[in-house]
Amino acid sequence: MIQPIVVATANSAAIIGLLVTFGVWLAASLFVVVSRILYDRRRRRLNDIARQLTDPSVEKLPPLDRSPAIRRILSRRTRREVYRLVASDQLPVWLTEACAIYCLEYFGVEEIRRDASARHGRKWRRVSALMALGHIRGLEVHQLLHAAIRDDDPDVAAAAAQVLFRVGDRAAAVILVSALRGASVPASRIATYLDQFPIPIGDLLIPLLRDPQPRTRRWAASLLGRYTEYVRSAPIRTIGLRASVEPDRSFVGQTS
Repeated sequence: MIQPIVVATANSAAIIGLLVTFGVWLAASLFVVVSRILYDRRRRRLNDIARQLTDPSVEKLPPLDRSPAIRRILSRRTRREVYRLVASDQLPVWLTEACAIYCLEYFGVEEIRRDASARHGRKWRRVSALMALGHIRGLEVHQLLHAAIRDDDPDVAAAAAQVLFRVGDRAAAVILVSALRGASVPASRIATYLDQFPIPIGDLLIPLLRDPQPRTRRWAASLLGRYTEYVRSAPIRTIGLRASVEPDRSFVGQTS
């Protein structure tokens, strides 16, 4: 009598297990399908907005007439959509700058600062807010960018590095140089930004030649290749290289 009861219990447990497994599979499948549908819909909407903004009839307008036309198009869009346009790397720079200016005018600098400094919540809103602030000079965004490039999230840190390169002043260079010692962004990408930095930064690289980490010293030696006046006086012995050794700058152009 006991054996049939045990068999029935085992069968019931197996059926329940199969139902649970099927339910989990179904939920996961629905999540993937719905996420894909929402993603495709969002991409179509962004592409439609981009087509309107890059229409020749808008692009050829004089600057004073172009801005109102852009504002009319963006005023019908959500903050998320405008933010994504700001962060897009597929649009011309003049257009992403126009979208950034729109964000500052209609959302306010303080609101964007809050989005850019938020450590919890929507990551891509933070990334886009950082991009928006980076388009506008004179907003003193260095403190936000310093915190962002040290963030554990590689996407946030990479966005901060890109914005620092775009800002292109000495304070931004100091932050990028410090990130070469260690950040979520690959060192090769940081080195590329530093190598292409718009202002001379050789004096900021010299202290890295005495860094405890050999890799950091090698990056410093490679980057100093474009600053011959510093190479002659730099303490090459601290990195274990002879002055006759040609610095390795093969990292130039790497982004990952």
